[in-house]
Amino acid sequence: MVIKFFRYLVDEYSSNKFVSELMIFDKDKEMSEPYSRIEQIQTQPVDWTYIPTKSEVEQYYLSATYQDSLSRESYYYPAFEIKPDQYLDHKIKSTDDRAFLELVRKRVGSNFNLIASQFQDFDIIIFTEGSNDFAIVKDLADKYQIHGAVFNIPIHGFSEYQKAIYFKDAYEQLIGKHPKYTLVLDRDYYPEEYLREVMKKLHKNGIRTVFTPGKELENLFLSQKVIDNLFTDESRERFSNFWDDLFESEHLECYATYMKLHNEFLDPKLDNKSVTTKYTPLFEKKWNKKSIRFQMISGKRALHKLRKFYRNEFNKNLSQKMLIKTLVDSNEGYIRRFVNKIYHVK
Repeated sequence: MVIKFFRYLVDEYSSNKFVSELMIFDKDKEMSEPYSRIEQIQTQPVDWTYIPTKSEVEQYYLSATYQDSLSRESYYYPAFEIKPDQYLDHKIKSTDDRAFLELVRKRVGSNFNLIASQFQDFDIIIFTEGSNDFAIVKDLADKYQIHGAVFNIPIHGFSEYQKAIYFKDAYEQLIGKHPKYTLVLDRDYYPEEYLREVMKKLHKNGIRTVFTPGKELENLFLSQKVIDNLFTDESRERFSNFWDDLFESEHLECYATYMKLHNEFLDPKLDNKSVTTKYTPLFEKKWNKKSIRFQMISGKRALHKLRKFYRNEFNKNLSQKMLIKTLVDSNEGYIRRFVNKIYHVK
C-alpha cells in the first residue's frame, strides 16, 4: 500500500512561490522520496536531502508539536492518523499566484495550523482566541455527545478576529476544501453595537460568530448552579462571604474597563458624559443582581481565585474535568445552545 501526504509550505524558504510537497512511502519499505520535517518550516531552510524511515514518519505525524514564534504558545497535534484510503485520492494543489501568496504571507505567515489542516477532511473549522478556549469547548461538546471532524485555529485575541477571514480565504484557495466555520469570541465589555458590527462582517465572509454568554469563556463555570454543586452546606457560608468580597474588590477595575471599551468602540459622536450616563446604570444593574453578576466579572481572574479557595477548603484541586461535569450536570439550557451553535447543530 502506497501512502501519500501533501504538505503546503508558505514561508520565506519557498522562493516566493507556493510549494506542494508530495511524500510517498510504501507500507513495507523505507521512505523513497525527499521529505522535510515540520519544525523546519519556521526555523531553517528545507533539507531536501534527508530521507527518514517509514517508522520515523509514522511516529512524527502521530505526535507533532509546534510552538508559535510570536505568542510562544505550544500546540500539540496527536491525531495525525495515517489512514491510507483517506489520502490516496487526494490531488496535489499548487499555485503560481504570487500576489495571493504574498497576501497570505502578510496576513497569516507560515502558520502551522494552516499546514496541519491538510492532513484530514474537516466538517468544521473552529477559530478561538486561544487553544485553552478550544479545549473547554471541545470538552463540553464531548459531554453533550456532539461529534464531528473539527479543526481548531487560535487567532490570539478578539482584536485579531479578521484573521479568521484570512485563514478561511487561504484555506479554501490553497487547500481547496469548504467546511463550515465558527469563530468563538469573548464578548468582554464591548458594547453590543460593536459586537453586532463584528458579527455582520464575519457573516458576510461566511463565518459564524458565537460570543460567550458572559465576559469570558471561563464565566461559564461561575454560575450559581455550578457553585451550589461544588460546595457542601458546611462550606457554603464561608464561600458566600469570600465570593461577595471578591465581587466588591473587583468592581472598580471591571467597571473602569467596561467604560473604557464603551468609550472606545461606540459611535465617536457620543461624548464621554453621554456614554457614562447611559451605560453606567446598565453595568450596575447586572453587577448587583446576584443571579447574573457572574457574567460581568473577569472570568479568568475569578476562576483562579475560586480554584484557590476550593483547594484551601478541600485540600484538592478543582480540575477542568470536574468543572465541565458540574457545568453540564447543572442542566443550564443556554450552555447546550451555546455549544450547539458553535458546532452548527440545529
